[in-house]
Amino acid sequence: MAPPFPFNEEVYRTIYPAWGRVEAEADWREQGAKKWQDYINSQVNLPDYPSAEEYINSIVETLPKPPAKYMEENPFTFDEAAARELAEAEFSPYYEEILSDYLSDIEEQKRRVGEDKTELLKELTAQKDYFLEREKTNLDRLVRGIKEGYSGRGLYFSGRRKLSEIEAQTDYEKGIQDYLRRYRYKTTGVEKEAGRSIFDLRKEAGRKRRDIEREKEAAIAGQVQKLRGEALEQYLYGMGKYYQVPNWGSVL
Repeated sequence: MAPPFPFNEEVYRTIYPAWGRVEAEADWREQGAKKWQDYINSQVNLPDYPSAEEYINSIVETLPKPPAKYMEENPFTFDEAAARELAEAEFSPYYEEILSDYLSDIEEQKRRVGEDKTELLKELTAQKDYFLEREKTNLDRLVRGIKEGYSGRGLYFSGRRKLSEIEAQTDYEKGIQDYLRRYRYKTTGVEKEAGRSIFDLRKEAGRKRRDIEREKEAAIAGQVQKLRGEALEQYLYGMGKYYQVPNWGSVL
């Protein structure tokens, strides 16, 4: 039977802690379904039921006649696979609905995180564009004022005018670089925060999926035990009728 899902880090840590990774992956491909079922069963705390044989033998001791003939002709049988199918049909839809609703909520939260990130980046970009346009306008106005000032004093072609323009350009470029540095810092922060939120939501969804799977498996295992007990009770009732034990109910 194929594994219930691909080999991953959680499988490696929980089921193959002492294995090499290559050997673990190979074993998972061959025995994954059984190994996962064994692990799930180990997480389920069920009552320590006696075996069918132990229970029957405890009843046999109270019978007035040897039960060998009845037990030979009517051995106790219990189709555990069929019982498990019935239990899965009963409980799987319920737990799958719970998981589906939870994952839908997670997806909605992820969508909102994406929308918030997009809006924040859009706002930062708009602020950047406005700042760059305003600073360029201010630079042009400043350079024009420098030219007019020196021209009015008859120094338009002087080196001092050129030096003033270079200083204005340098100040402008420093301001732009400083702003862009802060802009990149803010946008990177928005991206990181959104990424962390998505990561946390995915991790939370994985844990919830695991917990629901455990709860479902516990419910299925408990139901199989219940069906086994009912089948055993019917078997013992038939045995009591066969030997006509008085007040059989007091023996059960």
